[in-house]
Amino acid sequence: MKKFETRLSSLNIVDYIYTHDIVFLNSITEEKQKLYLDFLGEISDINFERNYYGKDAELYKHLLLCSIEIIISTSQEYTDGEASLDTNDYSAIFLEKILNLAIKYDFNNVVFLADVFRLRDKFELMKLESYYGYKLVGQCLYIEYKNISIEILKVFLNREIVNVKKYVGNKGTIYVEDEWVGVFLRAMLFIEFEIIKKQLYIENTYKIIELDLLKNSKDIIEVNSFIDLLMKSKALMDKEYTSIAKIELGNEIYFKEYLNDINIRLAHKKIFFDDVLSCVGFISSWFVSYFEKIMKEYREEAMSDSENLKIYLNEAKLAMDRKGFRFANTITINTYYEKYNELSKLVVEWFNFFSQYQVGILTPDPATYFFLIKKEGKNPSDYL
Repeated sequence: MKKFETRLSSLNIVDYIYTHDIVFLNSITEEKQKLYLDFLGEISDINFERNYYGKDAELYKHLLLCSIEIIISTSQEYTDGEASLDTNDYSAIFLEKILNLAIKYDFNNVVFLADVFRLRDKFELMKLESYYGYKLVGQCLYIEYKNISIEILKVFLNREIVNVKKYVGNKGTIYVEDEWVGVFLRAMLFIEFEIIKKQLYIENTYKIIELDLLKNSKDIIEVNSFIDLLMKSKALMDKEYTSIAKIELGNEIYFKEYLNDINIRLAHKKIFFDDVLSCVGFISSWFVSYFEKIMKEYREEAMSDSENLKIYLNEAKLAMDRKGFRFANTITINTYYEKYNELSKLVVEWFNFFSQYQVGILTPDPATYFFLIKKEGKNPSDYL
């Protein structure tokens, strides 16, 4: 039973990350990308100055990006020093949580705050529209790594938490900690940050969410099942857990317990993946969309839609091959691409709506409502 639970948890985590792969691919503008690259460049300089490398550098980068997201999303003035953290203010609550994480990760709190204010002042964060802060941590992760979900899935496949015949990578590999630094570490830290926001949102708006779901959905059983997920997450809000940054990754028991715990706290109801095979199929479809997007920008000669699609499908097959996934042809990829198109448009619509009309750091995570899309095609404005 425990093994089955961990398998479901891992797929659910990949599904959550995958929805963000889709929306980030379709929502990052040149203006956003330039701004986020400037943030990442300055943070790289800070890490160099602080002599942080490897895991420490990735952790510090993550914490600074969290702080930037909070400041932009709340657009409230802060003054140097802990005395500026007014606990009656949500933005202050979040910043205090990030500061406490910095201390837990053995960073100097005074130095960390100084670096936060350095970024605030250099980029005049208080003057930026909150639109730029929406899921900034995840969007910066996307800019650095592009498709994140496939890398997370490979970790689970390599550790044989899940299995699929199409994968011929390093099955049975138990990574040492140094090999985890990078996309997996940062992706899980992103999820942990999302959980902090989601749990506070659930705590403050649970009754509204419950009423909205019951009012706007015809499937009461489905809604009650999801409300139960929210309640379980809410119940764990004040209970500490060990972050991925502190997990002994070579210990299978601790690692699986972490995945199951995180999955409950995330309170995500899967949208795309029913099993590992469909997970691989949908991820390959993302690559079709990715190559369509980038190749349209540079392709000059006119070609038919069918000719273009053939090129995108072949590029996606090659990309999956490089990641260790073998497809005999592009038929399966094309089948999932048709399903992908149907769902991804709605997912992106929801994301863009919340991004434009957010109400600060407590803006709803659109993934909270995504599960209704498949059955009822709801409009996001129904839930604000």
